[in-house]
Amino acid sequence: MDNKIGQLLPAPEIPAAELVAWIYHPQTAVKITGPQHQILQLPEPWQLLALLEMAILQHNCWALLDGPRAQRTDWLLDIWWEEQPEMPSRLLEKTQARSVNLAALSDAIAEYIQS
Repeated sequence: MDNKIGQLLPAPEIPAAELVAWIYHPQTAVKITGPQHQILQLPEPWQLLALLEMAILQHNCWALLDGPRAQRTDWLLDIWWEEQPEMPSRLLEKTQARSVNLAALSDAIAEYIQS
């Protein structure tokens, strides 16, 4: 496949349970986007579940886990995507970006809270 500059590709999916375990690992530095797309500290799991439910009610279906960049050193979990996130191939590789379905992520957070 010829990845031309500017061509957008879907971010590869990551299993929701794997993502939840990773973001709540003590050595992982993840921030999230809030409802107004502001960058927030990673909330407690029950607070993230409430934000996910809000995003789902607003008809968003996907989240993007975006790796560190020059302007920020932390990973960013953006939960406000309607469609599967797409990025240029070079950026996908550089940031190790991954996508996850919001409903699956919500279920995984609920299971994480109950365990």
